[in-house]
Amino acid sequence: MIPAAVRGDTGRLPVIFGCHGVEGLLMRFSGRTWQVWEVLVSRDVFTSAMEIHQALWSRGDTISVTAVYRSLHMLVDAGQVDVLLGPDGQHRYRRCSPTAHHHLLCRQCHRAVEVHDSLPGQLSNGRLRDIGFADDSIRITLVGLCADCSPT
Repeated sequence: MIPAAVRGDTGRLPVIFGCHGVEGLLMRFSGRTWQVWEVLVSRDVFTSAMEIHQALWSRGDTISVTAVYRSLHMLVDAGQVDVLLGPDGQHRYRRCSPTAHHHLLCRQCHRAVEVHDSLPGQLSNGRLRDIGFADDSIRITLVGLCADCSPT
């Protein structure tokens, strides 16, 4: 749970949260959205909506799957959460850092590591425009095995 002193009992995200150019964003979220946020903050893996729902129910929070999805969509729209399509075909969610980043994703344990390096030269914005793409944002997710899951 995010301490009342940090969130100020106003139901607003602290200034320290943000993602992709929305640093300092303050928004009012419902108690349900706070519950979903607390689960995401406690994990460093991309997590499905059903896993979030199960985590909330296991700690005694009665929340519907619909409310979980609604909260996740609000957090994604606010730039607080990244979403990707997992290898199982489900959307997976993770809190994100305040700066633009890419991900290294372990295909076995789903652990995610943010990478703050710039894009490889061949994928620069100019190159994307040359092939007819107008970028809104660029995110790269590299999938492999982390050191803990690697057989060597």
